[in-house]
Amino acid sequence: MKKTSAKQKIIFASLGWVFVSVGMVMYGFGFLAASNQKTVFNIQESKKELAALVEEKNSFTQAQKDLERLQNETLQPEEFFSRDITLVEELRVLESLQETLGVRLSVNGVSGTSKTGIKASAQSDIVSVPYSVAASGPYENIVRLVNTLENLPFVSSISGISLSVGEGDSVNLSLSASFYLRRN
Repeated sequence: MKKTSAKQKIIFASLGWVFVSVGMVMYGFGFLAASNQKTVFNIQESKKELAALVEEKNSFTQAQKDLERLQNETLQPEEFFSRDITLVEELRVLESLQETLGVRLSVNGVSGTSKTGIKASAQSDIVSVPYSVAASGPYENIVRLVNTLENLPFVSSISGISLSVGEGDSVNLSLSASFYLRRN
């Protein structure tokens, strides 16, 4: 067996390094590139999830702010629909419109309570109690009355309205509506 010289050892080492380098370029870097693609894909998916979570958090934060704002308002969601006790006050509000708007007004035909009212067309414990309003006065005041009735601080639905000419410059208004009550 021949002894390898230092020169041959350097050549063999250089050739070995070239083969390893060529192998790394051909195979190793391909594996690394595939691994990098997986990593990039995972990072993109994580960013999408993070964006969705941030949106969810923002939505939750906005909902909390909205709830805080609602708590400070005069009409609370649990008080949105009337009750038998508040119906008397709401009738008083309707009758007080006579003085504030300068019309002759009468509220008639209030028939029912939260126990005897007609079930509203909703999947809840809400009932409707019908009533009618008869009013007469100058046209401008009747228009203001209708506008006020449409924007009452309680839930009332106008289902029919009729205007007719009254005596002199008076206009007659007749309307039918319903209060919405929550069953006790």
